[in-house]
Amino acid sequence: MSLFLSFFFGEPSRGLSIRLRDGDASPIATWIGGLQEATQAWARDHDDIFLQSDLGTEPQPGHEVVGLGDYLFADRSLNGPRLGRHLQSLLETGVIHTFLLRPGAPAEPRDLVGRSEVLSRLEGTLSKGRSLHFRAPRRYGKTSVLTALRNRLESAGRSCLHVDLSADPSVPRFLASLTRGALADPGLAERLCKHPLGANWPGPGAPPVERRRAARELEEQANKDPLRAAQQLFEALEGTVFLLDEFSVFLRTSYREDSGALQSFLEFLRDRRQESASPQILAGSAGLNSYIHFHQLEDCFRDLVPVDLPPLAREEGRVLAEELSYGAQIVPDDASIDALLESVGEPVPYFVHALVQALVDSRSRNAQLTAELVREVYEERLLGNDGTRFFSSFQLRGQAYPRELLGSAGRILTRLARADGGLASSDLETAFLQAAGPEHRHQFQPLLACLQEDYDLVEQDGLWTIRCKVLRDRWRVAEPWLTGMG
Repeated sequence: MSLFLSFFFGEPSRGLSIRLRDGDASPIATWIGGLQEATQAWARDHDDIFLQSDLGTEPQPGHEVVGLGDYLFADRSLNGPRLGRHLQSLLETGVIHTFLLRPGAPAEPRDLVGRSEVLSRLEGTLSKGRSLHFRAPRRYGKTSVLTALRNRLESAGRSCLHVDLSADPSVPRFLASLTRGALADPGLAERLCKHPLGANWPGPGAPPVERRRAARELEEQANKDPLRAAQQLFEALEGTVFLLDEFSVFLRTSYREDSGALQSFLEFLRDRRQESASPQILAGSAGLNSYIHFHQLEDCFRDLVPVDLPPLAREEGRVLAEELSYGAQIVPDDASIDALLESVGEPVPYFVHALVQALVDSRSRNAQLTAELVREVYEERLLGNDGTRFFSSFQLRGQAYPRELLGSAGRILTRLARADGGLASSDLETAFLQAAGPEHRHQFQPLLACLQEDYDLVEQDGLWTIRCKVLRDRWRVAEPWLTGMG
């Protein structure tokens, strides 16, 4: 016979029922006491909630029903904080949320951990009519945060346009991406079609082929007169919040193609930010600042408020690792989660997802994690050949760097990966010149700015390091593959 310990928020139909007997031989009183203590700890932070409990042979009608094993570690000790997180989820949304493994794909807003503060900062800055430079290296989760921000803003009645600019090497292509994105949104599509610019464009609900046709039409106009096309497009979308993802990639590639046209367009974007009610979030890295400075573009960006997206705090990384493990039906314990966090270093969500995915791939479902298994999988699977798929976006040959600088970029990263304590800028420049030659000295600073974004290079106390431990470890053991020379 099963027993169910039920918790509810004042209403019997709103709560959680935990199945106590699920093949477990431990005394029921032990689990009841531990579960009651965990719920009381959660309730102490919710003075306005009247949490009640009931013990019976059936779950309460309308309750979420969960097995006791969902709140146990591998050593059969109770995971009280997870029970508290589930109660919080039920209170806020009425359902228990299961985290999904998705290394490389944007996280669903409810899968975000530790990003509430940065979301509040972004919202607060936008509410003051300011625009932002949203800074983080590759794979830190900028797109996931921007997706969550868009959901919040649209829920509050603001129109948003979120576009990925990574494949846009010119101003006309940038404007074409904005057009495709706007036409895919019914509200924005309706506004575009009411403007003279889009009088002959497809309306809301039009098939993708028609949206692509309109985007090509705007791109053709922009090739002839980019600023006029930009002016018309932004006028039609007045009041929209522009979330411009991978803006730094657009900046780097379009500067090489036509620096004069880019300069004029950046001045246009600056003027729009200052004269209209359409704030912009330019998502890139702190390294973009160096690139802007080197090319004397500061006047186009002085008005932006910088907001940084850091790695997760250790406790936030622990929550994410735990929830991903349980969601993948592998049972963690404190030691295995500690080993996972030690392996990844400062927790970058992407690499937490990647290591848990590697653990899932290495074990059958319902298997238990151990610290030894985590360390083994990290070394042999994530850093070894099996982990290649997690690093495909970090191969140098896939970056939009001038071909003549690939060797010098690889040499800088290899030196940093093998150096204990970091290297001075002069050491990096020496490595650069050894590979590229003195005739390319003027390209050292722009390359360093690109490496900051693409490989998480940071400078502290005059020394440069690769901040992300996983990248540093992988580069050290698999440098030929990453550089494309092996």
